[in-house]
Amino acid sequence: MNNTLSELISTIEDYHGQFYLISACCNYPAFREQVIESLQKESSLHIRTLALKPDIRNLLDTLSEAVGKDTPDALTVSGFESLIRLEDVLIGANLSRDRFREKFPFPIVLWINDDILQKLSRIATDLSNWAGIPLRFEPSDEELLEILAQNASALFDKILKPDTCLL
Repeated sequence: MNNTLSELISTIEDYHGQFYLISACCNYPAFREQVIESLQKESSLHIRTLALKPDIRNLLDTLSEAVGKDTPDALTVSGFESLIRLEDVLIGANLSRDRFREKFPFPIVLWINDDILQKLSRIATDLSNWAGIPLRFEPSDEELLEILAQNASALFDKILKPDTCLL
């Protein structure tokens, strides 16, 4: 992760003050959150995070509202896997892609998984091309085992709650 994280930080710093779209691919939400936290700690820039709500309809408007007048040095966007209208959001973002450059004078990191990457490449080709080759964040074997243990523990806690009905 360290080399890829360093590459992400370097890219964000290189494009500081100008629009640049970066795709970061990670298939493990818990690991992704760790990477985002490390990104914010290790970078000297003000990097804002945004988790998309499932019911958004327009990515450009959602990002504009989230940024407001307090322009960050960079923005990370996650939550694409939870979008109810993912394809509509991607198509709309692709159609309005030129407005991203006008509205956002800073790098934007799109946190996606392999499924979203395929859909982005298929239905938002121009936007996908802007984002270039995704930076891949993969947990080490030890990190993956820790993630799985945490998920299993959370599942057992939920199942074993006295007020949980299993039928």
